[in-house]
Amino acid sequence: MKNSIKLAYYGFLFISSIFVSCHTDNTTNQTNSSRLTYQVDSISIPLDTLSLPRYDFFHHYKDTLFAYNLNTHSMDIFSLSSKKILHHIILDREGSNGVGQIEGLYVHCPDSVFVYANKKLHVLDDQGKIRQSISLARSLDYQKFGSLAANLHFRLQYDAKRKTVFLLSIYAPGNYNSPFISALNLNSEEFSQLPITYSDYYINNQGNVGYLAYPNKDLIYHDLLVYNFLYESNIYTYDLKNRKKSVYKAESKFSPSYASIFSIKNQNPDNWSKHSLENPHYFHVLYDPYRQLYYRFHWGQVSYQTTKGQTSTFLDKELFLMVFDERFNILKEIKLPKDTFIIHSWFVGKEGLYVSPTHPKNKNQEEDKLNFQIFKFEKNI
Repeated sequence: MKNSIKLAYYGFLFISSIFVSCHTDNTTNQTNSSRLTYQVDSISIPLDTLSLPRYDFFHHYKDTLFAYNLNTHSMDIFSLSSKKILHHIILDREGSNGVGQIEGLYVHCPDSVFVYANKKLHVLDDQGKIRQSISLARSLDYQKFGSLAANLHFRLQYDAKRKTVFLLSIYAPGNYNSPFISALNLNSEEFSQLPITYSDYYINNQGNVGYLAYPNKDLIYHDLLVYNFLYESNIYTYDLKNRKKSVYKAESKFSPSYASIFSIKNQNPDNWSKHSLENPHYFHVLYDPYRQLYYRFHWGQVSYQTTKGQTSTFLDKELFLMVFDERFNILKEIKLPKDTFIIHSWFVGKEGLYVSPTHPKNKNQEEDKLNFQIFKFEKNI
């Protein structure tokens, strides 16, 4: 896939010497909805003139939400319990503390905020000043590490136990078998790689999945790295401690488990869009440490041509939520209300799963408030 096409799609969508592999196929994860109940609550935070009703890059830390404001180039910090804005940290654009447009954000603590911007990794203090900065475009072996990045699919994260930041390795078209997760040690500033490659489906079909050739990764919990791919429903784990890989079937009852094959040599951009619209997109997996659950959203497929002869858009795709236990058994799958929620605007907090109801077609939006609906799940014994 050409880099220009990849970037256009993103713009639209808003370490070891010995590796032990164990490929586990979980075939018993059938839906058991009676084991899980839920209710939906909401939260509304009044905004000032600087804040936004929706953010692309944010991270939840304890009771606070750190959100990057592109308009003001600031970090807007909200209290979820008191439902108010705490303060704005205005970031410098140039000079010794200059930070570019942020595309990855992780809060280890208020005095150690990790951001990815313009091929650099910065660690900021609670005043927005740079404590450490590392160029990711320095002289590295591109054939081995590719181009390093973080984005909405591959979330930036700092692993305090290993003093390591995990980054996405992006390679030139035709490279299907290289590991795609690179690890940057902050103490030594040296890079290494995890022995994690794209799935068999992607490799066997030589990456011919159109726009859907993106891996997803959320945060690591209890030494377990959870990842998946836009083009298939399977969920994968890699145990950083014992170097064991596992794969779990996580099949939707509403959507196909795999995207159809589409040649990346196709030069017609309309065909790229058609393929993307007519296939599901499986987004990153979120862990809920308060309820020991996993969540995953996915976009369903939609016909390229509407019944009125018009062309569909990504805003027409419906959104689904799947809930899993810690062994990735499916507990519930929910078809969410149409034209309500925007993708990637979700996080897990103490109260539940927060989702932003800011779909462009949602007529109930409030521009002067930061709103979330909160899905509160409860296991039945």
